[in-house]
Amino acid sequence: LILKNVPASLSRAQVIKALNVKYKGAYDFLYLPGDFSAPVACSRGFLFVNFRSAKRAQQFTKEFDQKKVSACWGLPTPVPEDKVCEVQPARLHTLERSIERLQAAPSSKGTSPTKASPAEKAAWYPLMFGADGEPMPFPQWVTASPTAKTQAPATPSGRR
Repeated sequence: LILKNVPASLSRAQVIKALNVKYKGAYDFLYLPGDFSAPVACSRGFLFVNFRSAKRAQQFTKEFDQKKVSACWGLPTPVPEDKVCEVQPARLHTLERSIERLQAAPSSKGTSPTKASPAEKAAWYPLMFGADGEPMPFPQWVTASPTAKTQAPATPSGRR
């Protein structure tokens, strides 16, 4: 699922703490992308979360979709621009596809030019979670191997 209108001021640790109140152990993946173009690193205002069961995903959707941001995150009111949270299905519908996409993304590997330190970037990397709700290391970043490239078929002269 994708949750839109997450307050940019919330850190990944704050999001996890809030979600764990009702959903600890119910989700196995969380990604809150960071915005490093701002003077201080903050979130981009959305997150991806994968629930272990459809029932828990439906509960999350019912709790967060079309609710005021202040109510969803327990923020003091009034909140400037108290937007409405939106929950939608993510474009990548499986955990495996999400992992593959993130592993292949250059910005996830720290190659994008930003002023953020590696430690600051790491605070925004995606996380996997065990059934006990404890964070686990994200699967190793992969790079395309040179042999994985498709070659054009050889011409009669032997040239590609």
